[in-house]
Amino acid sequence: MLEDFEGLNRWTAIETSVAAEDTIGTVAGDSHGGSRAGIFSYGSYRNSSVRGFYLSEAGGAVPVIASSSFLASTGFRVGDTLIARVAGRLTPAIIRGSADLFPTLDPGAGGFLLADLDVLLGYLNIFDRPNRLQPNELYVRRANGGGALEPLLAELAAKQLADRDQKDEPEDA
Repeated sequence: MLEDFEGLNRWTAIETSVAAEDTIGTVAGDSHGGSRAGIFSYGSYRNSSVRGFYLSEAGGAVPVIASSSFLASTGFRVGDTLIARVAGRLTPAIIRGSADLFPTLDPGAGGFLLADLDVLLGYLNIFDRPNRLQPNELYVRRANGGGALEPLLAELAAKQLADRDQKDEPEDA
């Protein structure tokens, strides 16, 4: 037996369309050695001929923080779920909080969503594809009195992440 469906159900259906969704849940009875069984229901639509379910690190949709400008422009609220397209892949998300600002992101450009990198990549890479997604940018700010950044930059360069050093703008005289 792979799963008994007796405890917390962290299985989540793969998003196949924004119009309709496949679902996975549990039912009492029809079980093998327990009191519950899993049930997978097909929705009406699908994409990329992929259907199924996976064990979610987050226990469902990817938790995100939405910018206030995103919430205002879309009508979504904290607690709402949505389907976002991330790197061309449909991604279920649930809005857990909001923020007005975040370094390097412009809230006036339609807003933004923030997610835990490991949870987001875990969802985006559930298929063993040749195009696995990896982070391509990292924001690093050294605390006052923090150590040297050179060892970190060398480690990142070895992983093919480039240093995009932003210099301070000169002050007007």
